[in-house]
Amino acid sequence: MRGVAVQCLLVFILGVLARVGFPEGVDVSASHSLAMTRAVCDLMKQYRGIREAVSAHERRARLVVLKALEAKAVVAASMENTDGVLEHARAAANGNYGAPSFRAVQYVAAENEAAFKRAAWAAGVAATSATRMRRHARNATLASERALFILDKYVSGILEGSVLSVEGAGSLLLSCRGAASRVTAKSLEDAALRLVALVRCKSVKDLHPYLLHAQGVMEEVDAAVRHINKADAEAMAALNDASETLEYAREGSAPTSPRRRHGLLMLVFACAVVV
Repeated sequence: MRGVAVQCLLVFILGVLARVGFPEGVDVSASHSLAMTRAVCDLMKQYRGIREAVSAHERRARLVVLKALEAKAVVAASMENTDGVLEHARAAANGNYGAPSFRAVQYVAAENEAAFKRAAWAAGVAATSATRMRRHARNATLASERALFILDKYVSGILEGSVLSVEGAGSLLLSCRGAASRVTAKSLEDAALRLVALVRCKSVKDLHPYLLHAQGVMEEVDAAVRHINKADAEAMAALNDASETLEYAREGSAPTSPRRRHGLLMLVFACAVVV
């Protein structure tokens, strides 16, 4: 709603300036005013797209963090299950029955533990990456909100007759900035400074650098989303790995290939025959 209101205000401002008078050297033709209005509206649409993208990015990062934590919980439960199987086998060995089986179970437990460590490492990597991307997205969201806030202040200043200069907008920006600073957030803030100077443009060609800059910010956001998707894939792989190892631990076997599993069964059978 605020973006639509800003667009309406910009159209109104350009209409008033067309009647009252533009600064010297500025084209005052109706076609120029219409083209400028459309260009500014297009730029506002791009900024709304940026804000929606980083918001979706942040929501995705939150889901990845939850998945990674779930994977780590499954890994912990799997390791506890394996410890129980190992203790049962050790108790059987102390009772002088099934000693070869204890060695076999110990071998299986060692393979399970290695798989658990791989799953825990993957889950930790996913959680760390997702947390970093979530913080990055949050900073970008705040920066886009500050950009729109500055634009609103500039439009309000025009309506009140006290137009803010680019330097004044920069001072306002510095007073609104938080302590954190990220690449995407910095790009959005820099774009906000350029945005408040749009009404000073003398031709539609002057808008092209601003449009290209906004496009560059969108590319940065897209790159961040790709990082999130990669972290999401890592978390899902860790979750699947941990789930599989948990099932194998419950069954008392390791996630090995069919040939290795067949050889392990033959070893247990041979030990049983010897006993």
